[in-house]
Amino acid sequence: MSRGYRIRWREAVTRVTERGTVAASDRLELGVELLPILPEAEMVALLREALCDDGWSPSADGGLVRQLPGGAEARLAADGRSVQLRIEGTRAVQATADTQVEAQQALSRNEVAARERLAAELAQRLDRAEADLQGSLADHVQRIYVRALKEKAARLGEVTSIDERTDEAGGLELTIKVKV
Repeated sequence: MSRGYRIRWREAVTRVTERGTVAASDRLELGVELLPILPEAEMVALLREALCDDGWSPSADGGLVRQLPGGAEARLAADGRSVQLRIEGTRAVQATADTQVEAQQALSRNEVAARERLAAELAQRLDRAEADLQGSLADHVQRIYVRALKEKAARLGEVTSIDERTDEAGGLELTIKVKV
């Protein structure tokens, strides 16, 4: 008489894991144009002073730099004519497979996908930082214009009155009377 036996044989399966890191960066440049109310050097000095008061720090290249929320960095050029926004990021990636070759191929595919997702995320963060920076620069430029107009009026003669008004839309009206 025969008997049936069930035998289970478990093979030790070795999985190979590959790890890597992907990096991405994005940048954009904004032009800064100041009206020539005062000589250009004085207008740039007023801009630099206003930005320093707002937390910008001097950089090694003679410009100014500031870290923005979201990880972006803003850099005012030494000549004061442009601001460069830059953002960088890294992401860890891994892949697991039965063989070293398969793991490396899977890692390559995962790196491409992770780099694309990281680049899209950085682009969104850079867009948000750009909007915030443009609003901040517009406020600084408006204050610089007011200060420059007051200085220009003082150079023209004796200032008899200064009237600053803000309308409902947030626009500024500045009236300076000068006795020549």
